Amino acid sequence: MDRRQRIVNSERWSEFDIDYQNNISKQIERKIFQYTFFNFVRLCARLCETLCHKKRNTVFRSLHLAVLIILISSKYSDTYCQDLHFSQYYRTPIFLNPANTGAMEEDIRLMAIARNQWATIPVNYNSFGMSADMNFPFKVTKDKFGLGIQVLADRAGDSKYTTFQATGSGAYHLVTSGLNFMILSIGANVNYINRSYNPELLRFPEQFNGDYFDPNLPVTEQFDRLSLGFFDFGLGLNYQQTFMEQHVISIGGSMQHLLSSEQNFLRKSTNTLLQNRINAYINGEFRIGKGYSLIPLFFYQHQDKKYEVVFGGGIGMNLAPKSRERNKLKLGVSWRAGDAFIPWVQYDIKRSSIQLSYDMNTSPLSTASNSYGGLELSFGYVLRTRPEKERYYDFCPYIWF
Repeated sequence: MDRRQRIVNSERWSEFDIDYQNNISKQIERKIFQYTFFNFVRLCARLCETLCHKKRNTVFRSLHLAVLIILISSKYSDTYCQDLHFSQYYRTPIFLNPANTGAMEEDIRLMAIARNQWATIPVNYNSFGMSADMNFPFKVTKDKFGLGIQVLADRAGDSKYTTFQATGSGAYHLVTSGLNFMILSIGANVNYINRSYNPELLRFPEQFNGDYFDPNLPVTEQFDRLSLGFFDFGLGLNYQQTFMEQHVISIGGSMQHLLSSEQNFLRKSTNTLLQNRINAYINGEFRIGKGYSLIPLFFYQHQDKKYEVVFGGGIGMNLAPKSRERNKLKLGVSWRAGDAFIPWVQYDIKRSSIQLSYDMNTSPLSTASNSYGGLELSFGYVLRTRPEKERYYDFCPYIWF
């Protein structure tokens, strides 16, 4: 074997060692995440059991089953989701799940959210959302029916690739009575989605004249269409359990893009179907002392062999425990697996709430972004329109606000 062949073999073995080490690191990372998540879910289940005084009724067994299903479904995915998302997913209730339409204590809910991502790199991403929903109670039963609308807009890239989405949603909320009442909600939505881009903002190799880039040079690229629009549908289910009228946990999930649509701007493109997007989540709030509460958070989203996992928690502090008006401060941190830590702060005053969060980037992109991620701000407001005598039953507490 000559010297050149030995050098080639040595380089190949070096590349193999690097790939092997990377694979081992990914496996260790995945095992750590699975172990941490398993203990997080088990802690939530044990907390529910303690609050129920270990009374294993049918509802509580259903709660354990739902937690187990979410655990199994998230254990065997290996890649990351790159779909539109908000770190404050729980502040976009209709976008998260159509079953949350009208699921609030008051009569009308208004929500707004804005996100600016990767502002330190040349091309950043901006997302905006607004929603309004209300509920209609039934006089005979405690059930409610909810209706809502939502508008989302997202812009990214040099071509100003824009996604606009308008949504109409409805949900039915089946409510039981008692000290440990539960709410089972089922919902559906219909969306109109439009995607567009501006090719004049792009640069092509043909515009390089050999010395420098000349934007005046003609481009022979053919664009079949610059925008596309289509209708989309989704379904969702949410289960909310209250314990002793003081603690609450919500488990739910939804499936979007039930009708797969072609997403190609070039007619010769193939395999451009929009895949189903499935999510599941666990949220809750548990009183742990006078004026304090514990807030666990978990979110899982899966689409076309890609996934996103966010889990964390926070603590709520009642700043005016003797007042009937809401005056609460919430502090917490979440972690998007493999991507970012997300500290957040929320302040609730009377019928308004505002939350600010920031994604501290930890992925390989941190080299380019200097670890700066996404700044996100949301605002919510609720209204009462019905007289007190017509308020037959209210959702409690504010889990989607």
